Order: sequence, then structure tokens, then C-alpha cells
Amino acid sequence: LALKSVLYRVCAQFPRLFFLSDSELVALLAAPPEPCEAQLWVRRCFPHVHAVSFTASPPDENKDDRESSPNASSQVEALAVLGAGGEEVKLQRSIPLHPDLPKWLAFLEKCLRLALVHQLQGCVASRLALGPSLDEALKQLPERGQLPPQLFAHPCLCLVQAFPWQCVLVAEEVVWRAEMEEALLEGRTPALVPKHVCKLEALVHFIQAQRASQGKQPLASVRQTSLLSALLVMAVTHRDIAQLLQEHQVSELTDFHWARQLKYHLGSPHIIPQSPLQSLKTTASAETSPSPAACWVDVLGRSFLYNYEYLGPRLGSLPSLLPERPALVLLLALEEVACGTLLGPDGVGKTATVKSLARALGRQLVTMPCLPQIEAQSLSNYLNGALQGGAWLLLEAAQRLPLGLLSALGQRLVELRHLYAPLYQEASRSTSTVDPTQPQLLGSGFFEKHHVDIRLGYGSLLTLRSLSPAVPANLRLLLRPVALTLPDLQQVAELTLLGAGMREASRLAARLSKFFSLELELVSAALPCRLPLLQHVLEDMIQDLNATKEEPQSQQPQSLAVTEEAALLRALLRSPPFSILSGIHLHSLQELLCRLFPDARQVLAEPAVPTPRKPLLVGELQQIGIYPSPDILGSLEQLSQALGRALDVLLLGSAGSGKTTCWHSLFKIQNRLAAREDASTRGCQPVEITHLYPNVLSPQEFLGWLEGPCWHHGVFPRLLRAASPCKTVGPKGPPQESVGIQHWIICDGVASASWLDSITCLLKDAPQLSLPNGQQIARPPGTFLLMEVGDATGMSPTVVSQCALVWCGGEQTWQGMLSVLMAALPHEYHLPLETVTELNHLAEVLVPATFQFLACQGASSLLHVHGQRAVCPGVAEVTSLARILRCLLDPHLRIDEGEKAHISDDLSFSDPVARSFQSSKSSSLSPSQADSDGAPSQRKEHLLAISSFLFALIWGFGAHLPSRYLQGQGWGGDAEG
Repeated sequence: LALKSVLYRVCAQFPRLFFLSDSELVALLAAPPEPCEAQLWVRRCFPHVHAVSFTASPPDENKDDRESSPNASSQVEALAVLGAGGEEVKLQRSIPLHPDLPKWLAFLEKCLRLALVHQLQGCVASRLALGPSLDEALKQLPERGQLPPQLFAHPCLCLVQAFPWQCVLVAEEVVWRAEMEEALLEGRTPALVPKHVCKLEALVHFIQAQRASQGKQPLASVRQTSLLSALLVMAVTHRDIAQLLQEHQVSELTDFHWARQLKYHLGSPHIIPQSPLQSLKTTASAETSPSPAACWVDVLGRSFLYNYEYLGPRLGSLPSLLPERPALVLLLALEEVACGTLLGPDGVGKTATVKSLARALGRQLVTMPCLPQIEAQSLSNYLNGALQGGAWLLLEAAQRLPLGLLSALGQRLVELRHLYAPLYQEASRSTSTVDPTQPQLLGSGFFEKHHVDIRLGYGSLLTLRSLSPAVPANLRLLLRPVALTLPDLQQVAELTLLGAGMREASRLAARLSKFFSLELELVSAALPCRLPLLQHVLEDMIQDLNATKEEPQSQQPQSLAVTEEAALLRALLRSPPFSILSGIHLHSLQELLCRLFPDARQVLAEPAVPTPRKPLLVGELQQIGIYPSPDILGSLEQLSQALGRALDVLLLGSAGSGKTTCWHSLFKIQNRLAAREDASTRGCQPVEITHLYPNVLSPQEFLGWLEGPCWHHGVFPRLLRAASPCKTVGPKGPPQESVGIQHWIICDGVASASWLDSITCLLKDAPQLSLPNGQQIARPPGTFLLMEVGDATGMSPTVVSQCALVWCGGEQTWQGMLSVLMAALPHEYHLPLETVTELNHLAEVLVPATFQFLACQGASSLLHVHGQRAVCPGVAEVTSLARILRCLLDPHLRIDEGEKAHISDDLSFSDPVARSFQSSKSSSLSPSQADSDGAPSQRKEHLLAISSFLFALIWGFGAHLPSRYLQGQGWGGDAEG
């Protein structure tokens, strides 16, 4: 209890610490005041901060700042924070590293907020300074195709070099709102649409020009590219709003169609100046403004303070869309009861909607994946952190919580509503005195038997599949649910393709969305939401186009459009619908694709491109004694390519299809290649593997359990903690380039929510394992997750879309198994050459004929392995044949270990790959030769081997058949006759 009290007081001083586990808090308190330790805790408390820029400086004797520098000997100071894509946010003042790290982290939070407030105001002023030149260019309104492509994009790219990414976007919104209100007050509504269309076209042309200049001009940075995509989405939204206002002939600022839009405003809210642009210039000017102005987001007559949480650049090619109606419902629910709820099946974008809304309002968002193992104390800590820190808490998939914990959650949310709502309503009446540089303290109260300070910005949000009767009544009464409909796939695809600089974005998006809509009509069962699959296909397509070595500037627009469509088709053909289907279903999808895309038949007819590593794979498979059939080679190449572009892989295929053989062979091959030193294997990394069977573990054994105040890690968290991120191998001596070690974690068995739900957070943009006690374990670099399952039944679309897919068909698995068996017999048993030849002839003729006979009879195996529905044809039968044959030969013909060294290398089939299944005619002995050598014992051994093989063949195939096939079908009575 004493330790709990101490930890609570520490967290109350810096509420972000409520989201840490007790063990992490103890480690933080014991951490030395060193830059490397500070970096770790900054990344843990500020998810979007990647690092802190420290510098060493002599102590300042005249400096008197007891809060930040109580120790005069402190010489290490923080100057700036670094975000994604190399973004640097300089602090207003340097922060000496404090021996008390929690206190130093709290001061860093204040300084970072102060820097963002000043940076946003400066960015608005700089954007306003660019306005006259942009307006002058727009007055000309040149014809389409003659617009200078750098008209709008180039100024924004210059701004992002001087200001944070999020400040550039907010500044653009602030200036746009002022320009729109100025136009509405002056009655210039009809001129808004051409202006926005012109702006959008200029941005699209600039992005297309950037992509077409690959190899001719230096490419924009990742931060600039992502900014262009975000500006494109913003431009489309602004164009749609302008068209809406023109359609309804809006001329007043109080009109509903204008009031319902999210609008950014710098300065005091609820004040409508006569000249919005001039008022904004006065507010943003540093000379006329004594203190920074607060940024507000207005919607439906309500004003929400922009909370200045550092969010960093949003890298990636996929757009961040904010649906209007769900966003409005969530904002109204948070204002009324401080709690909002999103309903919908997996994959419709519930979490993405909350993230987009939090980013729009500059809010800190803490996501808590709900698991059955979560304790009430952990839930209370998260609620305390959100309340005292002014953060949004997202309880993801709350339906997974036990019924008792859901009821306790409802009780706590009601208490928080009574605490927060009155204070928020009172603060909303006095918004003119808000100081944006300081967190807004609303008041105080009692929660969980503690006196708490309540900050502005608190909110709790839940995502549920549906509002089922199992939801407790107290929680149901508090929720204000909004159901998310299926997203507009065509809009998502068009914005993504436009942001990537595609010339035929509208045409490709229309055909792609039509394909997914018609796909639903080809199957009788309901399909999951195709949004994750669409995003996966588009990302794959864009990566392929960006990795193209050719110079597209020399190509004509028509050939560029053909190249883009071919890249989309190839990405679609690598997606799950085409990778895991076969037979008539696959043929139907291919026909649908060909009807929508004229060039699809050419792409389908493209031969497989031979990879440079294929000869190496063949050679290494021969060395480890595996027959390199087309099936295993294809699966190995797929898996090798999948591991090259993704950290998570789904190995799909029925039992016996060679999934385990695939990854185990690649594991051996990659380690053998990594041990070489020639140029052909450069870049190969050694591999360590951990093979898990999650279904045999309880959820507590897999993830962990709470015993009193102590949390015990399960198997999976221990694996992540044991993986060292700095493991290297290399020869001793002078420093050389070291090679990292990959760690493959293989989860084998039927896909089950009991273990899949707990590791889904590892598949997201910021991969880290969230434990029920609040601890988060970052995914170590070089850690790959391979899930070996029969099919994707029961998996959420989120899991499937985030993983690379490898399909193991297994149609030729039995041939490889039989080849390996026949190649090994001469090395394991005393068999003369005549016997070896005869056995191979029998295997070559009888086994395929038996398969054909059983297929004609409609007979199939009864075996079901690991709960899976199907077994690959022939695998169980050939496995039984091999085991029975060895059991029959072992007592009589087995070669001792000492004799194996004297076996001649000239035996037939000594090379298990190159000579397997050779025709027996090429090496058969004449009867006269056999009789001349033939001792009676050799003849006896020959007959024993042949009869054993026939016996093993009969029972290897017959033992797996239903009893009705064993009588009267040639196996029972006919055999006896």
C-alpha cells in the first residue's frame, strides 16, 4: 500500500505516467539521469517523439531556475525533439536534464506545448504572407493543363522545412476559414468553386510532375511527400464544401451548411469580424500580439480548444479521412456525457475515425486494447490518466471485457461524467481568457478515493461490434452510439491514387471499387469489409511503382497509364482473393477482372519472373535432402519475398501442404547462405526461430497473469523481452560491417481469438505489445511473426490486411515425400541394385495409379489434422506407406551406422534429387545378370523388400479409407482371392 501511494503521487504530478505499469514506474524512478535513459522514457511517454536532441554545455552560474535545474553541476540540456521523417521541433529554451526524471518529463511536456503554440502562430503569419502572390496567380485562372504545377505545393513544402508538419496543416485550415468567411460576407460564393478546383488541379499536377521526374530531379523527402498527400485530401474536402455552399446558395455565416463544418480559428471564438482576413493578420502578427493566440475548432456553434499535442508527421501513402457525421456525433457525445461509442464490424475504420478526429483537435489519444485478462485496477489507472491529463482514452473492442468489468466500467464512467461535465460547461462560458501555453485546469474533485485535478480535454471512447444485450444497463444508458457504415471504397482509392501521382486515378478507382462490389455477388456467404484489403492492394501497388528502376519521364502519358494499371493488377493478383482461392472460384474472379480491366489477360499471361536466388535455393534444398518440386520452390520464393517486404506473414494451406517444411527449409537455407562470404549471398542474415503452439496454452500462459500486485509475463511477452535489438555477429578483429540476426516467431495452429486478439497491436503502425497491466513492450527490430494456419476463417480483416500472404498448395507434396523416401532406401537398408530398380519402378507406376483409382471411386481420407477440415491429397497415405515400409524392413535389412561409411557412392539414386524417379528401364539388370550373382539370401531379400513395399502400399492407402471401401472394392475379398 505504501508503494502504491508513492507511485500514485508521482503519477499525479505527470499524468502520462498513469499509462505505465507499476514495474515501469519503479524502473523510471530508479533510472539514472543520463541522456540514453531519458530518451527511452521520452519515447514511452510521448509516442510521436522519436528522440530528443541533447547537448553538453558548461553550467550557468547566473541561471536561477529551481524547477528545471536544481543541480548546478547539470551540463546536459535538451534543445529540440525529433519526430518521424527527420522533423525537428526546437524548444523555446534549453532544458537541463534533471536528476528527477518524472519532473523533467513534466517540464519537457510544458516546453513542447509552448513551442507548438508559438510555431503555429508563426506558421499562420508566414502562410498569410504568401496569400497575395497566390491570389494574384488565381485571378488569371489559366486553362486546364496550363496551370503552373508548383503554384500551391511549393510554398507549403517551404513552410514544412521551417515549421512542424501539423502546424502547416492547421495553418492552412485557419487561413482557408478566413478566406471563405471573407468571400461569404462579400457575396463571392459563386467564385469559390473555380478557385478550389484550380487549387486542386495545381496540386495534382505537381504530384504527378514529381513522380514523372524520378531520376531527373531530387525526390521530395518522406515528410514532404506525406504532406502533399494530406494537402490533397484537404483540397478535395475544401472543394466539396465550396460545391455544397454553391448548391445551397449559402451567403451567411450562420447558415447550417457552413456551421456544420469543422473550422479552425486563431483568436477569441464566437467573434465574427467584419474583415476576417485582416483580423487574422492582426492576431497572427507577433508585433501586435502581446501573447500567443489560442487556436479553436468551431462546429455547430460550439468551440473546442486545439490542445497542441505533438502529433508528428503522418507518414504513408494512405489518406486520413474524417467522416463528417460520425465526427459530429462523437463531439456532441463527448460534450454531453464525456463518452462516445462507435459501432460496426471489424475493418470499417472505427479506430481510424477516432485517430483522425483526435489529430484534427490536437488531442492526446491513448488506445487500450481490451482483453479478458485486464484487471479493474489497470482500467482505473487509464481513466485517471485521461482525466488528470486531459487525454482521450479509446477502449478498443470493449466487447472482449468480462461482464463484471463492463459493469464496473459503466459505474466509473458515470462518476467521471458527474465530475467533468459541470466543470466543462462552466469553462465553456469564459473562453476569452484562455492561455494556450498552459494546460487548462477546470477544477478538482474526488475519484477512486483520491483528490484529483481535472484538465480540459478528457474523453472516453469505446468501439463495439454491436450494442448487444450483454452490455450492462448502466453502461448502455451512458453511451451515445454511432454506427459506421461501409466506407466509400471509390473515394478512398481515388484519393490514395491521386496522392501517389497517378494520371488515371479516377478511372482506376472506379474499376477497382466495381470489382470489390461485384465480388460480393460471386459468393453466397457474407464477406468482411474490403477497406483493409483495398488499402493493402494500393500500398503494394505504390511500393512497386516507387521501386521501379525505369525513368518514366520519357514515356508517353498513355504508356504511363498502362504501367500504372498493370501495377494495380499485379498487386491485386497478389492479394488474398487470388492467392488462396483455386478452381472455379479463382476462374470466376479472373474472368471478372478481365471484364473490368482490358489489360488483365496480358498480366495473367505474364510468365513468372525467375529470381536470382532460385539456383541457390535448388542447390541448398539438395544439400538438406528435400526434393525441389515446383510447389516447394514456389512457396519458398513467396515466403522469401514476403519476409523482404513485411514483418508479419500468414502461411495458409491445408494440413500436409508443406507450410512447416517451407519456413523450416528457408530457415536452414538462409543460415547456410549467411555463413558464406561470397558476393552472391551478401545481405543474407542468420535466423533464430521460436516455434509456438498458442492453442495449447491458456490465455494467461500465453500473455501473462496478475497475482496480487505483481504481473507475471507469459510466454509471448518473454520472447519479445528476450530478443535483443542490438544482437550482431561478425568475426573478431578490426571493426567490420556486422550482420543482424533475424528472430522468427512461428505461431502454429488454428487461428483463435484467444491469442490473436492479444497480438493484433503488433501488426499496427506503431508495433508494440500492450499488456493488461498497462505495460507496453516495443517490437524488437528484426522480429518476424509467422502465423501457420489452415485458412483465414475467423481472422479479422485488420490482421489479414496487415500480413503478407503465402499460399502453400501442396498438390505435389506427396511426390516430393515419395522421392525422398525412395532416395533414402539404398542408404538405410541392404538392397541390391536390382531391388532398388524394381522398387523405384513400382513407386513410379503403382502409386500414381492408386491415386487415380481412388479418385475414380470418389474415396477420400478420413483424417483431420489439428482441427482442420482438409488434408492435402496423398500426404497421409505416403506418410503411412513410409512408416509401414520402414517397420517391415528394419528388423531384417537395416544397415548399421558403422557400415554406412563403406556404402559405395555409385548406388542408384545417391543424389536424392537429380536421380529420383528415374525410369527403371535405364538402369534395370537383365535376369541373367541377377541369376549369376544371386545367392539365395539375396533373392530372399529382394522378395522381402518387394512384398514389404506392396504390403505398405495397400495398407498405407487402405487404412485411411472408410470401411465401406474395404469390402468388395478390390482391397478385401479380391485381394484374398
